[in-house]
Amino acid sequence: MEPVEANIRVQPDPRSAYSQADIEENYATLIALQGLRENAVRAVERIVKARDQVTTIKSLAESDELADEDDVYSELTKRADDIVAALNDLEKLIRVPPETKGFVYDEDKLTSRIGLAQFYVGSARDTPTPAARTYIEIAEQESKRILTMVDNYFAAELLGFRDAATTAGIGLLSDIDTAAD
Repeated sequence: MEPVEANIRVQPDPRSAYSQADIEENYATLIALQGLRENAVRAVERIVKARDQVTTIKSLAESDELADEDDVYSELTKRADDIVAALNDLEKLIRVPPETKGFVYDEDKLTSRIGLAQFYVGSARDTPTPAARTYIEIAEQESKRILTMVDNYFAAELLGFRDAATTAGIGLLSDIDTAAD
């Protein structure tokens, strides 16, 4: 079989009312929203990892050989409870935790707001509508607000707790990301 050479021209689908620029803008917007979702997932991963390590530190501080030694360990235990509660609250701003029972209102969660924006943009191949742009703006604002809260909490409270645990001779939280990438 011999190779065949020919010049061809790709033309838009005549049935489509959308220009190539419209389709590309729609796609770029969906990719940007996917980035917001990925940032939210990374924040949840950080929260889960930190909560697991704080719980481990609490267990170590409550262990029989340490519990009677010093008030440092009882203070660590109390502080760990507060941190776990705060991390749970931060997670609930982003998503409904998986162990939650029943049907739960979730429209105020960051992942739902991002998902709603993705739905409005993805429902057509056109440039985002004014309604879609409103949902995109809400998702971007909430993402910035909540992820800043997570970063600030990690930088302040979690680092202080890590230092207190290290001083008490319990060394974990050394590889916890204190800021988003």
